[in-house]
Amino acid sequence: MEIQFLLVLIIAFIVLGPERMIDLAIKLGDTLRRVRETWEEVKIQAYMEKVNKKVMEEEEEDYHEWHSEVHDPSQERSPDSNRKGSTSDNASHRTPQGTENKTD
Repeated sequence: MEIQFLLVLIIAFIVLGPERMIDLAIKLGDTLRRVRETWEEVKIQAYMEKVNKKVMEEEEEDYHEWHSEVHDPSQERSPDSNRKGSTSDNASHRTPQGTENKTD
């Protein structure tokens, strides 16, 4: 492998000459640096996506646990039971439009 690389460099030096060889080495170095930076960025983004996915899954599990503790189906009430008084108590004080009449 090392011999092949050395052979390619010698042939490139003969074909390109010393001046163009330096330009090629600079361009090759810049390209390799960009490839390395891009690869590192891709690895970081993949890691961040993995962490975000794990956090979202944990939050969803926590929500479901909390929701199952707070929302006990055995204690469900009808939507009207959340109001003050029952609808039958307030029915005599309502007008047909649905607003209350105060008869004090």
